[in-house]
Amino acid sequence: MTKLYVPSVVLDEYIEEGTVYKFSLLHDKKTTVSLPPFLAFRLQLDIDRVASKHVRGYDWEEYLQRLEAEGVNIDSVRENSVVFVTKPEEEDLHPIQQRVLVDEEDEGEGRKQVRGYNRYESGKIRGRRVACRYVVTDLLMRGLYGLHRRLEARLNEQNPDDYESGSGEKKLELISFRELMTRGASGIEKGEMISDLLENSITFEVRGKKRQHLTIYLPDQVYGAIRRHYPLIEFSSFLAYCIALRRRDAFDEETRYELFRECDYFPGAVQAFELKVLSKMKNVEQELEIPERPRITTMDALRAVMLDELKYYRRPDFPFTLNHLASLIIRYNLEETFGDNAVSACYQVLKQLEEEGLVRRLRGGAHRGRGESPETYAWQFVGAVDEQSRR
Repeated sequence: MTKLYVPSVVLDEYIEEGTVYKFSLLHDKKTTVSLPPFLAFRLQLDIDRVASKHVRGYDWEEYLQRLEAEGVNIDSVRENSVVFVTKPEEEDLHPIQQRVLVDEEDEGEGRKQVRGYNRYESGKIRGRRVACRYVVTDLLMRGLYGLHRRLEARLNEQNPDDYESGSGEKKLELISFRELMTRGASGIEKGEMISDLLENSITFEVRGKKRQHLTIYLPDQVYGAIRRHYPLIEFSSFLAYCIALRRRDAFDEETRYELFRECDYFPGAVQAFELKVLSKMKNVEQELEIPERPRITTMDALRAVMLDELKYYRRPDFPFTLNHLASLIIRYNLEETFGDNAVSACYQVLKQLEEEGLVRRLRGGAHRGRGESPETYAWQFVGAVDEQSRR
């Protein structure tokens, strides 16, 4: 008997639609993943193993009687049946602190009430797409809880294989994609930081560069949960990690050693991956924080800051304008040092740089801001980057 973890909130959608054993155009997501060959083959074997199998529902005995009347060998059906596990508290699925599956209407006043079916009809999985849906759901959801538990164990310097979730002093909090977006939407610099974090996603590295590309199907809700709660991990790598963790006993001894070796100097692929994720999560707050800006107290310091700012304005159609100057004064709180003369001090530096040939003053043109007169000046950086060190 095969047990597959399918959260009740996910199963609920397919029951309502009548597609528990059929492909769903509404709720099934199609995507492509890139996996190390041995993990790709393992996934395909798991899908083939589940395809066309019978699933035990609340009417299982009645279902078997109907099959027997149709001439089906029910002994084989009993032996090769599938059961859905629908609660994370069962089958050693350790719960985490946050809710991982959220309906679209959950945060509005018209919140959808999830009925959480405890009973579903028996039936037969029809085709590899539906089999893929349930196999991938089982892998990802167990992997999501498993990774959380193992990261918390490492956070508490305990053995991930023996750790019981929540038993350590330190509790691991997931970083949501919404949290990252909220921070990234607050300003230019933080927006660029978040973009860099998401572009430099964490990967699961195993020996060999060869990759197998597979088309998979999974519930939209499950895909969304992974992307929301582990946004810093590349999706194919998350699935690869989940397969490695779930099918640990199916690999040969050499592969198990290479994947699960615990070593400070030459960690196995699983340990290396978990340490990278934990390190990223532990340091993300510092990575998101804009460094505290130094207090500008001298004209030399002001010159250095303005040179560093001006080097980004090399195009005559995108020069350094009075708007940029005002922003610089606010960001470095120049009025605290220079008072009402902050603008004059900046003009003095610009004039000095102009005399040295590091910037060129432009007059009027397309660079004018709204409300600025044709006599408004702007500045184009024309010096070399290493000129920043000049005093």
